[in-house]
Amino acid sequence: IGIFERSIGDLEAILGDEIKQLTRDLLSSRLTPEEQELRIERSAQVIENLRAESEELESRSAQLIAHDQFFQEEMERIQNKKRFLAPEEIQVFFEEFLRTKFPRLVPQREAGRPAYSINAPSELFEFCRRYLPPDDRDYLRFRTRLGSARTLRFTYEAECALEEPGLELITMYHPLIRAVVRYYAAHLDQLNPVAGIRMDSEAWSSRLEDGLYLYLLCSVETTGARAGTDLQGAFFSAERGEMVGEEISEDLVYAMITDGRSYPDAPSLDPDDVDRARQALLEEIVQRIERLKAELERLNDALVNNRLRTIEQSFRARIQRREELLLRARARPDTQPRYIRMLEGGIRNLEEDWRRKREDLEKQRGLNIDFQEFAAGVLRIG
Repeated sequence: IGIFERSIGDLEAILGDEIKQLTRDLLSSRLTPEEQELRIERSAQVIENLRAESEELESRSAQLIAHDQFFQEEMERIQNKKRFLAPEEIQVFFEEFLRTKFPRLVPQREAGRPAYSINAPSELFEFCRRYLPPDDRDYLRFRTRLGSARTLRFTYEAECALEEPGLELITMYHPLIRAVVRYYAAHLDQLNPVAGIRMDSEAWSSRLEDGLYLYLLCSVETTGARAGTDLQGAFFSAERGEMVGEEISEDLVYAMITDGRSYPDAPSLDPDDVDRARQALLEEIVQRIERLKAELERLNDALVNNRLRTIEQSFRARIQRREELLLRARARPDTQPRYIRMLEGGIRNLEEDWRRKREDLEKQRGLNIDFQEFAAGVLRIG
């Protein structure tokens, strides 16, 4: 009774399912009185475990998320270094693809707001159907939302979508964007890894001199507790023969995507000069990765230790609850031996799970960083 009284709230739905199943089992003529008693004990244990785990998660939620040092550092790093796909970048990616493959479907902007429309978008639906799995839930929901509408109205800005729920919000996870990504993955020959780009000098007049720059972009793969993919971009002044600072390089990568335009009349460069510039760019990226590795190793090791402590506290609490149930069961003369064996087996299983999780986490202490060149070219500022 105490278990049921404490369980009203978040566990109510789960309890309802458990009690329904228990009722069906008890009303069945297949169970002997001893088996019915064992079934009731098992349900009580399931409910008690759910309640205790829910309370433990609630009490630890602030430590796990809001006060997590590593989470905060990562969010600050993403924000400060623009390590996210901004709406402007997604717009460039999507509309460049449409201009190349579906020129009839180039979006038209609505007056005075960041909303766009495409008339008769049936070709886009067919395109998604070809490049996404047939059971892709996001695509099916997308088609259901559109229904028989002959115009696709959308925005890249979350605020605009909130103001008008009828607008489709295009993000990096939207079926249209994922279909474009899959298309390029299947047609790598249509991606040009070398590009000439030109930008106006107004926004850079106080930070960077006008002139010609060579750039190199690398993808950085990290394995360990903080596994993921990062981007490093380096720039080299062709006129002055010197590297551009790391902070300015970060901003230049973002600006090239959103503000850059084609530079078809880029000057021819001496191959030897290009080789020397490429070597200098590679050395710069290697030095950055070495500096980054020292910091990531510290954070990776601390993150593993934090996860180990969390897992230890969780398993110790769960094992202790099972042991308390076992002590009470052994103290009762009418307890079925099968129930005692079930509790003993549950404790052994928890201890084995704990051991495996510790081993898996210890393997994540080994941090490895590798990088690969994927794009290069020239940038003219001014």
